[in-house]
Amino acid sequence: METSVQMLRKLFFARICGALKRIKPHDLIWREGVYGDFTMTIMVGHDFLHMLGPFFLSLNRTWNKLPSRIIILCDDTVDPSEVANLTQWVPCIELLNIHGLHQILIKNGLDEILQAKSKFPDIKMIDKLSLLCAFDEENRIYCDLDILWRKCPFTQIPNIDDMAMAEDIKSSYDMVDFPQEDLLSLQSHPALNAGFLYLPSGWYDHADIQSLIRSKNEGVWNHFSEQTIVAMSMWRLMVSGRQVHFLERPWMTFGTEGLVKKHFSGASCIHYTMGSRWDIFPDGYLLYMKAHPFKAIRALFSRS
Repeated sequence: METSVQMLRKLFFARICGALKRIKPHDLIWREGVYGDFTMTIMVGHDFLHMLGPFFLSLNRTWNKLPSRIIILCDDTVDPSEVANLTQWVPCIELLNIHGLHQILIKNGLDEILQAKSKFPDIKMIDKLSLLCAFDEENRIYCDLDILWRKCPFTQIPNIDDMAMAEDIKSSYDMVDFPQEDLLSLQSHPALNAGFLYLPSGWYDHADIQSLIRSKNEGVWNHFSEQTIVAMSMWRLMVSGRQVHFLERPWMTFGTEGLVKKHFSGASCIHYTMGSRWDIFPDGYLLYMKAHPFKAIRALFSRS
């Protein structure tokens, strides 16, 4: 039996969700600003479509450098028409599907990642690593969608030739079938998170990503973690004398206490973890209220 509080919470979320769906991206104003020498790559599946609008609105309102190019990889659960209206709002978006990504990998001769895709066909994170490898001629940022930005992260990346990666609250690495020296580097350094990272052009060759992927392809354990490979690449670059940077860990939301405290934290972004993923709706709606108050209020009470 649901309590009155639970029923009110459901009604509140339903109303907010409806309002967000009624706010069309092309009705919003994209703030033109300084465009940086980098590409942003993100992935989206059907379950994350509701996060696209709040994510881009928070980025546009807080970053003092905007991506010159945004590549959205849509998996097979996404109808392209559900994402296409974003391009009417954000001018630099390019949509890419899994087949298109596969063709880029073939064109660039990235045989090891293609072999990994064949060996681990059901592991989505290979698509994420493929996205990072496919555009290695560009400086690029990868960011998960379950994040809202509160301030610009670029003060932590002083040089476009350096790699940067966010710290994590704990290790979630895959510790099997990799070279021993790389496994030791993971154990002796802070845990890193591949949910937000910056890769300079040439990263694939400089960190010899091919050899790390080959280790997994020749291994015996039926598991693949892109986070492990990207973290190992950071330590490889550091050992070779290149500069690396630890980005501020996102404010993680855990339960009601975490959701209240987040508004008083000084974190540059908020990461809506599994248990609080739907709480991005009220926070996303507040962003719309700040940017376009009349449209946001009209959408809240509209029935159309």
